[in-house]
Order: sequence, then structure tokens, then C-alpha cells
Amino acid sequence: MPTNWIKHAVSQTPTIITGDDLVQVDEGKLSEYYQSVKLLSLLRSSVLPDTLKNRLQNSGPPKYCSILEEAISSGNFMDTGWTDEYYHAAEEVSFRTRGYPKASRAQWRSLQDAIREQEYKEWNEEPIQESAKSKPSPPPAPARSRYFLDLPSEIRDQIYRHLLVRENISIGDWQVEWLESQPKNRWLRRTEYDVFDAKTRHKRRTTYTVRSLGRQLFIYTNIMRVNRQVHAEAAKIFYSENKFNFLGTGDSALAFLHDRASKLDTISKISVRFMTDPTMRFKGCYNWTCKIFAPPRTFIGAWRRICNVFVHSSVGLQDFELILDASFWLETDWREQGAEAVFATPRLCQPESAPWREHDRNFLQHAARLGGVNLRLTIEGIEGDREKDAFRRALERRMQEETFGRPWLAEDSKPVCTCAKRLLSESCIWDREGKMRRMNGAY
Repeated sequence: MPTNWIKHAVSQTPTIITGDDLVQVDEGKLSEYYQSVKLLSLLRSSVLPDTLKNRLQNSGPPKYCSILEEAISSGNFMDTGWTDEYYHAAEEVSFRTRGYPKASRAQWRSLQDAIREQEYKEWNEEPIQESAKSKPSPPPAPARSRYFLDLPSEIRDQIYRHLLVRENISIGDWQVEWLESQPKNRWLRRTEYDVFDAKTRHKRRTTYTVRSLGRQLFIYTNIMRVNRQVHAEAAKIFYSENKFNFLGTGDSALAFLHDRASKLDTISKISVRFMTDPTMRFKGCYNWTCKIFAPPRTFIGAWRRICNVFVHSSVGLQDFELILDASFWLETDWREQGAEAVFATPRLCQPESAPWREHDRNFLQHAARLGGVNLRLTIEGIEGDREKDAFRRALERRMQEETFGRPWLAEDSKPVCTCAKRLLSESCIWDREGKMRRMNGAY
């Protein structure tokens, strides 16, 4: 039976496709893919010329790529950046549909050939002589190759920002069943951890996911692999100018930070979600493009370790946002106690069975250890309630007062990982003594 469908996302397609990568699907599946790519491309395209946009809107979805190729080959359009938006849409839809039509590969090759041919014409176009009697131009100087590092540093930084800075970079958890269906070699470089699977009532191993959830979905981190200098320059832009939103379990945040020990001193903006809902179960995420689901209640041990990392290792941290879920209003006596009493409550939003010592801090007190950092508190479920909003502001002020009395974040040597472990519970970041980066004195 002839096959017409590649059962991988575009970025996960093997270089050499075998029969195991191909299946036969009905015309409805093909139509769904082409229609989704067309709608998504048109929706997100902000630079398409009006004439070309009208033509694409009135064409059949399977012809979308061919029309782009014809437009580029005509030479009538100077800016062809809209092809990138088309490729981004094709990539995202292939994740959602778990594959894409085999015929698309031939269309993409033709489109790439048209782009290269047009670029070649532009680079090799001869200057027009003013008149036939003009003096002959002097012989051209020997051609010199232009390298990326020959560009001024300001230009390189602009390129890095275009490739790496996004409005929303979020870290969450993979959904266990979906992760287990993927090639294992894709996750060898990520620290793994165990989660409780409510379906099987056992612990299952998973890892974290890093995604851009804004208008620009893709982060082109491959540029960091060019050489050491480019890696150092690009990494500085990526970690210092992006805001990292930790929306998953505490273990997912720790695993991400453990894998980036050498970059912890450059991270400047952090947002962390602390879950207080005792009924929430682990959901992870079902594919690369879906939203990050709310995780189970945050374990105080993981939260203490997260705050230790920021206190001891994040020298460049400037902004820290703590996000609490709406269950906070049900799990605390905030109306009767007030902000000061809630801030001082032991075992705040933790079960009675959780290990606890007399002088242990609650999760608010741990976050308030970030001396010299612009701390913000967000509590979901306020929705115009003035009393709740007043309490939130009072609690935020109390936490800020605590941070003002704390010493500035550590400024000692660059943090390093001392273990190279790939299981979180065995790694240096999990150690209570803080092997990743020790401090003189207690914390």
C-alpha cells in the first residue's frame, strides 16, 4: 500500500526516512493538516504583501507552499521573511497532528531552492553603467569571505536577540505517557526525576520541557553550538534578557537549573508558581504545543532547594515573581489572621505529615531570603475583590521588608555542577549542603 504520511513532527524527522516512519492516512487527515497550516500562517503573518495575502486566502490549502515559491521566483518581493512564519506554522501543526504529508517535503525543497536562487541573483548582480562612454571601472578587489564574528558586536547582539529572546519562556513537565513514546536519545542531556502517576498509583520517571508560549514559538538555540565565543555571547543574551517562568513541579525547576549550573549567575528575571491545592494531580503536558497544566501541591523540600539556588548562585537575579494558585485563599486563614500572621505561620499550605523542624521556614519566608531582588507577589483568584487585593499587597510589602534586611545575593565564584548526575535525587542540586555552590556560614 502506498504511504503518504510521515509520522513525526518536522523537527523530529530522521535524516533518512524508512518504512517505519511512513503510514497511510485518509484524505481527511491530509486536508486537516494543510488547512491548519494555511490558517495559522495567515493568522500570524504580519509582513505579507496585500496582493500575495489575497492570493493565498483564495487558494486551496495544498497549494499554499507552491504559491510562496512562485512569489519568490518572480523576484517581485524584496522581503521574504514570511517564509519563516510558514515554516513555523508547519512545525507547530505537525506536533499537533503527530505527523505531516510526505508530499510536503518536495514542496519545501522547491521553496528552499527558489530562496537560494533569488539570494544568488542578488549577490551576483552587476552594477549598471551610467553610460556607454563611462570610463571602465577598476578591476575588483579580491573577494574576501565574510564571517559572522567579523560583524560588530552590536550587530551580533541584535541577531542573538532575534533568535533567542522571546516574550514567554516557560518550564514545565512532560506528560509521562507521551514522553515514553519518544526516542530516548532526545532526553539524554536532561536531568530526570520521578513523579507520582495517579493512574497507576506508582512513581514514573519524566523530565522537564522548555517552551516559548507567546507569538514566536521557536527558540533557535542551535546558534550556541557554533563555537565557544558565539556560545558565550549568545548565552549571555539568552539568560540575561529572557524571563523564565517555572510553571511546573518544583522538581522540573530544579532539573532545569541543575542542567544550567554555569549560567545561573546570568539569569536576571524569574517567575515561579507555588501550588497550594492539595487535590491537584500530576498532568504534565500532552504535546509540545499545549498549555502547561497546573502541577500538584509544591513540596516544601523542593521549594527550599529552589530558593537556595537563587540565594547562593543567581548573582545576576534582579526580578523574582512568586505566583500562588487560587487555593491559597482556602488553605489559609488570611481574613482572620492578616498578612503578618500568615507570613509567620509554620507549615503554611503544607500537610501535617510533611517533615518539619522547629526553626524551618515556610515557603513565603524562603522566598523573602532573596536580598536585593525586586520581589513581586501574585495570587490568583482575586478578580476584583478589594479585600483580597489589599491582603496581597500587604503580604507583598511584608515579604519585601524581609528582603531589605537580608544581605545581597552571593557574589563568590562562578557556580558549577560537581556531580554530572542525570537523576535529580542523586544530583548536587538536591543536596542540603549545597554542593553546587557552598556559602560561608549558615543559610
